[in-house]
Amino acid sequence: MTNMTRRHRIAVLCTIVFLGAVLRLWGLGSGDIIGDEAVDAFRSIGYLDYLGTSFQTQPVEWYENVALPWWTELSFHDAPPFAFLVSHAFFRMFGDSLFVARLPSALWGIFSILLLYGIVRRIFRKSVGDDSAETFAITAAALLAIGNPAVSISRTAILDGAAFGAILLAVYCFLQFLDMPRRWWAFGAALGIALLTKYTAAFLAPLFFTYLVIAPCLPAGRRRTVFRDWRLYAAGMLALLIFSPVIIYNIELYRVRGHFDLQLAYALHQATPEWQGLLGKVQAPFRDIGKNLPAYYGLPALSLAALGAIMFFAWRAFRKSFTSVFLGLYVVFVTLILVAIGSAARFLTLYAFPFAAFGGLALAWLWNSPRFRVAARIFVVGFLLLELTRTVRINFFEGEDYGIAALDRYLMTEMQGTRSAAIPQSTNRHLNEVIQTFAARIPKTLEPRRTLIIYNDNVALGTLEWIFYRRFFYHAIPTLYVENFLNVLQTQGGDYFKGFTVYFIASTPATELNPFKTGTRHAYRQAGAADTFEADLLRNRVAVAASIKTRVGAEAFRVYKFQG
Repeated sequence: MTNMTRRHRIAVLCTIVFLGAVLRLWGLGSGDIIGDEAVDAFRSIGYLDYLGTSFQTQPVEWYENVALPWWTELSFHDAPPFAFLVSHAFFRMFGDSLFVARLPSALWGIFSILLLYGIVRRIFRKSVGDDSAETFAITAAALLAIGNPAVSISRTAILDGAAFGAILLAVYCFLQFLDMPRRWWAFGAALGIALLTKYTAAFLAPLFFTYLVIAPCLPAGRRRTVFRDWRLYAAGMLALLIFSPVIIYNIELYRVRGHFDLQLAYALHQATPEWQGLLGKVQAPFRDIGKNLPAYYGLPALSLAALGAIMFFAWRAFRKSFTSVFLGLYVVFVTLILVAIGSAARFLTLYAFPFAAFGGLALAWLWNSPRFRVAARIFVVGFLLLELTRTVRINFFEGEDYGIAALDRYLMTEMQGTRSAAIPQSTNRHLNEVIQTFAARIPKTLEPRRTLIIYNDNVALGTLEWIFYRRFFYHAIPTLYVENFLNVLQTQGGDYFKGFTVYFIASTPATELNPFKTGTRHAYRQAGAADTFEADLLRNRVAVAASIKTRVGAEAFRVYKFQG
């Protein structure tokens, strides 16, 4: 690779980016939507901080009968707002499909390949020279493009995909700032955006500070005057300015409720009577990292990255350039934050940057090895094909599947070309405004139809929000759980829903359930009212209109369709 011309290197890099884009975009909307994906996507559609749970409430519920305080629009109760805002813009432009929900994360993932190339090139060029640094950067970009952790996180709608891309952007702009202080504004803006995307990016501040403190003390370091440069502080102030909506939100939240938002309150062990369920806080503990890390990255890939790290720090780190210590510091500070938040797979994605950098170094060294050149290059090609195969297998043929995306596709097909002739209402004035706003956006040219969806409310929160709440709030379709439907019939009479096309979505033993209602995520417990309702439908000879199955053929939902 070191003998390639610049044009050939650009062609190789473009090929790598193209391959990375294919892995991130192909079939993006086909996989099932699980857990936080649905929760984040649902809230992004309307930029609406609402979960619909009794055990983790939000300001829209605290102030349901009065005007919302101005500060409630600045952030969310459990996360910074930037990723929600970006996804909201995508939904406004392209509609609320599962593909669109994941598209911002996929685009961040593609952009991350280029960012990593630039980062690795900057880090290594002062240690090994421009040509070798170019080779290391290309091989590192290839590993990130095809590696499972980076691909997997880019194919989800959770905040961590955007956070990883924003973190790499901040790292790139920081290293660029060191060489070109006039780019202080880019560094400050990128750091602010990373912090505004997800709190896990908080490790960047101590990482950058520690690096600036110790870098001049290394033997290869040259004396720096960065702490006497106003542009460093201007960058910090710009980052704080961008992050200020979250700061203001938390100040006001503390003033009225006595605690900060969910993430900060959890970290500071504050009492939060509004948030007893703490959704998303059951993470894999850090002590499990020894088994979680190899499972996520693959033992061969980790071994290759470890080999590259040993090579680099043993031969180069302290001999030619202080910039090379940055990778080590990154690993240290990511590990420290994982001690606090756990070793769940989505958090382990933060290691993808040093993994690709060190693994790229090892692959480049093997490729250019003067001894056993043929065998070494066969190994490199074989390893990359093995990694690509593993990524394709995990992301396209494996993974959890509860039939949620399949049910969504079924309902979209059933209601295609129609609009709801009966607009639902909420007792919450703010939620009702959301319904009316989105109902007004539905084209009047669509065929009006009286449609009603009934469901068993023992399903998981992600199913509730993406399948049922989404249609209630954003599609203006009346959507009721069984008990509520029966209560309406009792109070309004049996003819209240006459003329409606009714869909009843029944849970099955393969349905993903709400652990706060069933005691466990997978234990099947059909609610009594729903069980009785389904039995009544069968006695009245209402046939199953559709059986929604998972990838392995298990029945996840039964759909009954009848006229009210």
